[in-house]
Amino acid sequence: MKATVTPALIAALSALTGCGSADSSVDNAVSPATMILVSDAIEVAGDTGIYTFGDGGAKTQIRFPIATDRADPVLYHDVQRLGESGGVVAVLDSYGSRNGGARCANGRESWVRLFSIVQRRLTDSIPAESCLDRRDTGEPPVTWQGDGFTIDGREPRRFRIVDGKAQSSEARR
Repeated sequence: MKATVTPALIAALSALTGCGSADSSVDNAVSPATMILVSDAIEVAGDTGIYTFGDGGAKTQIRFPIATDRADPVLYHDVQRLGESGGVVAVLDSYGSRNGGARCANGRESWVRLFSIVQRRLTDSIPAESCLDRRDTGEPPVTWQGDGFTIDGREPRRFRIVDGKAQSSEARR
């Protein structure tokens, strides 16, 4: 039996492998460039945090200080992307609290961290939740609203991102 390759099969294989015809590459060349951040990860090495993000296949790392006197990444560590505004990525970086006696045996220390993609540095770090400071948040602890975020709790705190930093404003719901 002889296999024949049809134009439809060639088009389907080209689409599956990411190769397209010359016509489709012209169409793609006109599309606006979109930066796709493929990962939000923070590793901890001693008192240093290393934020890693991917941009178009390349990985970039940003180093910043971690308050290991307050937070214990061995007990618990979670990173959640909140949003992006003006070239700044906002993440909620949460850790288990250092054991402060019975009061914080299962507590959490969380910060909203702002990372400038262009400057490749931490631009701001805002405490969101702290067992050690008795700062409670709601659930979810932080919500994103286009140009900034609100740290939820008894008295919500609203922040806008201005020039890469968090600027406090009145909480609004």
